Order: sequence, then structure tokens, then C-alpha cells
Amino acid sequence: SSSSSSSSPQQPTTTTPNPKVKKRYYQLLRSFNDKVKHTWMDIDEQLLSVLQNIVSIRGRVPLEWKVLSQATHYHQATVVEDSPEQDEEFDNNDYNGNEDDWKSYGHQETSSQSFSHHLRIDDIQLALSHDLEQHEKMLIGLRSL
Repeated sequence: SSSSSSSSPQQPTTTTPNPKVKKRYYQLLRSFNDKVKHTWMDIDEQLLSVLQNIVSIRGRVPLEWKVLSQATHYHQATVVEDSPEQDEEFDNNDYNGNEDDWKSYGHQETSSQSFSHHLRIDDIQLALSHDLEQHEKMLIGLRSL
């Protein structure tokens, strides 16, 4: 009898699962499904929201940078125009008809760049720095998920 008991652990058994084992299996399965349904899906929704915010911010930053560049250029041009040297140069050149100076004036202006000089440079810089800060916060939030 000792020889048969020593050989039985080596042989595969095809017994039906114990009801307690089966119950434990289904408990684990339900627990896993619950985790997937509630925890992982919630994290997935949060990831989607964070990524959408990052995409939105990344869409605004180039526009803000372009507007800031144009506003800075416009501001520098107006400072130069107000100088006495510029007045003498204007008189000497008989005004060559620079249409860029006039493209944002008048009824139904069509220039997409015309709004850049209507905003204060400080406000544009503030918007740009705020969006860059929000972008960094979103990346930190993304890494924490």
C-alpha cells in the first residue's frame, strides 16, 4: 500500500473540482471583472480626458506663439515708426506704398493676422505661459495614472 500511495502524486488526476475550489474560482473571477470594469475603465476614461486636454493645449500653443511673434514685431515696428529717424526716412522714400500697414483697417478686414496688434503683449505672454504650465500639469497627471 505504501508503494501505491507514493506513485499516485506523479499520476495526473482527473477528478472534478471541489465545490469550495470552484466557489473560490468564481469569487476571484468576479473580483477581477469588477476591477476591470470599475478601476481600469475609470483610469482609461481619465487618460482619455487628460490626453484630449493635452491635444487641445498643444493646438493653442503654436497659435499663441505666432500671435506673440506678430504682436512683438508689430510693437517693434510702431516703436521704430515713432522715432525721429523714421520720420526723415519716410519723407525721403516718398512712401513706397507698404500695404501691410493698412491691411487690418477698414470694413470686413480679411487678414487673419490683424488681431495680433489689438492684444497686449503681456496678455499673450500670460496666455502662453498659462497653457505651458497646464501642459506640464497634464503630463504630470498622465504619468501618475
